Amino acid sequence: MAIHVTLRSKEIPTEIKGIAQDKAERLNKYFDHISRIEIVFSFDGKRDYKVEMMASGPKHHNLMTTVKDNDALTAFDKALGKMERQLTKMKEKMKDHHSKIIQTKGGQKKIDDFLSEDVNI
Repeated sequence: MAIHVTLRSKEIPTEIKGIAQDKAERLNKYFDHISRIEIVFSFDGKRDYKVEMMASGPKHHNLMTTVKDNDALTAFDKALGKMERQLTKMKEKMKDHHSKIIQTKGGQKKIDDFLSEDVNI
């Protein structure tokens, strides 16, 4: 997984780049097929820091989140939390939760279990 951090303003401390890379590594635990993460820090010139985070997954699944806050690290932590939720949701969607269920006299059974049983006619 490649992690790219960009600082678009001189007001943002350079130490935040290393912190962001370390914290972004843990996103792999939520979804292990991430190929690239891009993090962009910017400062609007007034008082707000903006963090944009993009994650590229398999089959062109791209996720993006944007957060503004008074503190750059707080904005990053909020963006990281949002990305964790998005990755978890994407992983759940990729799983097959819609298995076929049929009604039998003994109750409900999955179609795969029903077909694997010996049927006496």
